Amino acid sequence: MDTSEQYIRMCDCPEVQDIWAKRIKRKDWDCSDFVWDIDNQNWYCIGGETGMVAYDAPGQFVWLPRQDQIQGMLGYARPSNMIEILPITNGWASFDQKSCIRLTPCDYYSQLDSWEQFWLVFYMHEHHHKVWDGKKWDGEKWFEGK
Repeated sequence: MDTSEQYIRMCDCPEVQDIWAKRIKRKDWDCSDFVWDIDNQNWYCIGGETGMVAYDAPGQFVWLPRQDQIQGMLGYARPSNMIEILPITNGWASFDQKSCIRLTPCDYYSQLDSWEQFWLVFYMHEHHHKVWDGKKWDGEKWFEGK
């Protein structure tokens, strides 16, 4: 599980934290949710209903979704509908259900250090038209195979 500074910064955005807020409201968490405590500069793996009371304070904790949770955020009903992402010589090609092909330059993905970061970048690109510039999510630099 990625608990790096970069991943924490990537997750500390409304597009991700709003999902966590909705899950808390529905009491829909599991025993392996990870949060970053901003005040104590530490991460916790939380679980159980009694443990949630302390971790639902807005602005105090940053939810760090696991890779499988990010893949679930993409909204595909079953794994066979997942997007395949394949390395090619000059970038990455992604093929979705409509067989669309998008090319993304390799240097963009070279800044990522984990599969959680990779999938979060892909989620933000596909659902929010934003790219990670190394410090923040940017909707102005959004690209589609350019």
